[in-house]
Amino acid sequence: MRERALKLPGGELEYAVLYSVCELHSASTRDVYAQVGEAPGLAYTTIAKVLDRLHAKGLVARRRRGKVFVYRPRFARQVSNSPAPALH
Repeated sequence: MRERALKLPGGELEYAVLYSVCELHSASTRDVYAQVGEAPGLAYTTIAKVLDRLHAKGLVARRRRGKVFVYRPRFARQVSNSPAPALH
């Protein structure tokens, strides 16, 4: 089976959500929403849609736990000096 090409996050919000999943190692939509979405006033469904897009791009894996999906990164995050992304 051929591996499909890895597509990188498309914007600030996708990057912030991916960064959050990497930091948490394993996270539900609610976990990511608490870390990324609440402060700037984003809707829970917005975070859920971004996680779905990241899954479609192959950047996160998901599995069902009860009634919710739990996401985890599909790659090891490189250690860098760059700070966590800030949403404006």
